Amino acid sequence: MDKTYVLYIGIARIRDVEVDDYVRRIASKAIPADIDGTVIVIPTNNDENRLVCINPEYITNEELIKQNTMLLFELNYELNKQLNITKNEEKFLE
Repeated sequence: MDKTYVLYIGIARIRDVEVDDYVRRIASKAIPADIDGTVIVIPTNNDENRLVCINPEYITNEELIKQNTMLLFELNYELNKQLNITKNEEKFLE
């Protein structure tokens, strides 16, 4: 079974308009080319960057998969909502 890694990237001091480029730049430097698994990149609202391996139980236990899938959908919804707010603010500033 492939391992699943999560790369947390701290974006607390990064301007909103620079977050996407910053996350891509840090991810490209932090993820080893020969990593043996899947990497999920998650921006966090702090200054810490870290790469961790997910506990295999979270990717094999059906109930945990369902719970975490719902949390990810909720997170995705909130991130998209914030992205739209940011885009509207950028249009307003132009």
